[in-house]
Amino acid sequence: MKAMNRLLFLLTFLSTNLFAQFFWSNPTIQNNTLRDIDYFNNSTLYAVGELGTVLKSTDQGKNWTVTHRFLGLENDLYSIDFTDENNGWICGSYGLIIRTFDGTQSWQIQSSPTMNNLRKVFALRWDKAWIVGENGTILYASNGYTFVQQTSPTQRNLNSVFFIDENNGFIVGDSGVMLRTYNAGSYWQAIPLPQVKKNICDIYFTSATRGYAVGDSGLILRTTNGGISWQIIGQDVTQSNLKSIFFFDDFRGYVVGKESRIFFTTNGGETWTFQLSPTWRTLYGCYFINNSIGICVGDWGTILRTTNGGNGWLQLNKGSDEYLNKSFFLNENYGWVAGDRGTILKTTNGGQSWYKVLCWNRWNQIMTADINAIQMFNESQGYAIGDSGYFGWTSDGGENWRFYHYDSTNRMDDLFGIHFFDQWNGWVVGGYWSQPVFLKTTNGGQSWYIWRPSDQYYAAVPLHIQMLNYSYGWASGRTGVLRYTTNSGESWNYYDPNLLGFGDWLNWIKFVNPNVGWTCGKAGKIFKTTNSGLYWFEQFSGTSKELMSINFYDENFGFAVGREGIILKTTDGGENWIELPRFTRKDLKSVFVINNQVAYITGDLGLILKTTNGGATFVEIENPLFTSYKLEQNYPNPFNSTTTIRFTIPEQKSVKISVFNSLGEQIAVLLDKELSAGTHEIYFNTKMLSNEIPSGVYFIQLNAGKFSKTIKAVYLK
Repeated sequence: MKAMNRLLFLLTFLSTNLFAQFFWSNPTIQNNTLRDIDYFNNSTLYAVGELGTVLKSTDQGKNWTVTHRFLGLENDLYSIDFTDENNGWICGSYGLIIRTFDGTQSWQIQSSPTMNNLRKVFALRWDKAWIVGENGTILYASNGYTFVQQTSPTQRNLNSVFFIDENNGFIVGDSGVMLRTYNAGSYWQAIPLPQVKKNICDIYFTSATRGYAVGDSGLILRTTNGGISWQIIGQDVTQSNLKSIFFFDDFRGYVVGKESRIFFTTNGGETWTFQLSPTWRTLYGCYFINNSIGICVGDWGTILRTTNGGNGWLQLNKGSDEYLNKSFFLNENYGWVAGDRGTILKTTNGGQSWYKVLCWNRWNQIMTADINAIQMFNESQGYAIGDSGYFGWTSDGGENWRFYHYDSTNRMDDLFGIHFFDQWNGWVVGGYWSQPVFLKTTNGGQSWYIWRPSDQYYAAVPLHIQMLNYSYGWASGRTGVLRYTTNSGESWNYYDPNLLGFGDWLNWIKFVNPNVGWTCGKAGKIFKTTNSGLYWFEQFSGTSKELMSINFYDENFGFAVGREGIILKTTDGGENWIELPRFTRKDLKSVFVINNQVAYITGDLGLILKTTNGGATFVEIENPLFTSYKLEQNYPNPFNSTTTIRFTIPEQKSVKISVFNSLGEQIAVLLDKELSAGTHEIYFNTKMLSNEIPSGVYFIQLNAGKFSKTIKAVYLK
């Protein structure tokens, strides 16, 4: 029976990887939080994270392959540990324990004596392993696979465990908890730390006498007598929460944590050196293969890699991490996505790569308001809408957008839905709190006709709109109110929500022809009409999660997406909805269906998913191919103190990026090193210059082999 179970798990793992076709389009690699990383052999590393995410690298962390819902599981994976090239363990939420005996060729889910979340596994050798977790949980396997509970003197959450030898071990946890055993855990005793009230997150021993622990509010502890006593060191290093610790020997080590803090010591923690990180995301795990090559993992799929001992860190997972809203695609290759804080992303290669375009407000400043929806007519022209009554347009393929307030006297309306038939005739809906607005233009947004309801549903703000022809259209919105117009938007009637007891918000409306349409919203509600909206009936979605978007290719094939990563699919017009396996818990805001094979999904924290086989199942995209050199415009631009510079090289090459003033004088060299093929980002921070520079125009130049390009950047103090 055990052999059969093992085979089933292996087949599940293989089928997930071979036949899955939904993949991350942005950010590259993946977007789920990673909790731990461990070294398997000379070149292979594994990282684990939320929703059963397992990453593997076979080239010392340069490239990664991804598996979500590992073994078909949706558990969060918190820790991974290998003792040799055969034996390894993973632990996770709800008491999950996974074991490999054959060098990761297959994994088995093991019997667990608890349902508590398990936060850390430590294996001393193939037959000795300990796991700790929430509510004081301590587990021990004396034969390498059968775990039993050990008596714990605390009910606090336990975060990390480390054994010096098979008898002497330590555990750390919340509220300053530190435990010690002299007999492999048969008896655990608390070590009093009256000076420590904060959570202790990780512990690491470099020898039988010297050890370190880190925790919240910059806590760093050290012992030099085998844990008999501990002293607080580095009190002035940081106030950020520290999550993980790694040491080469007694004196050289790293600590990492919240806000991407990375610190390095060469003298046993007497002093610490801050290392600059290219991100601000929390780091949960750190591992160094040797003195030069190290990897950190953390929030939102963050993977940092250094090849020079941390003097420079490269972020491997690339892409925007803004909250993304609605998208629009002309075809599979050309697409745009609207997002928060003035974000519009564009792809011209089917989502293999995305880049942020420039958005300007009416004062010729970088747009900071949220952009909620977008529509393009062709590869050159399009419109977008956003918060604070912003309406924008582009005439250069979406490379540059200009936004203005549709009503200069009223900048309170947030605009959520847009539908244009051509570059002149369009409709927009939105509102501010309980003040709905319906807009219409016949001259491309140069002027607007404004209609606001005064009936009993006057406070229901519309969220989405679709016009079926120039006269007839529908809008869905808050409190479950559907409205329709029969006079080209001169006025909007309501469909009585009491007829079907809508009640909840209706976030989206989609018609595939003048007769057949759907709307969706809170509590998993889906309603359908087959007679142009004269009557709506409810369809059973199978979920209670809020659905944010619904879209169909024809009368049969469609998707609905929503909160906590839910994706529903139907092939019979919604008679039956199937929930697809999740591989993210982030909210999904919109789905855009190209045809019955290709669709895109957008969501929180820069998430863009793509399917090329109708959403059959899931897999991750390989790192995109890079076929040409490219230096993108820095952003923000103009900038104050710090700006981001993104560039792409198609092959491994020595790259130099320099900054010049208007006189042609070089004022900084931002980068001068060999880089691998791919898209990279660096930061220009004027505060890091030895001499203060004035406001003005500066030139950023990239040189890589025979390629050279210069862009103009505007610095404003």
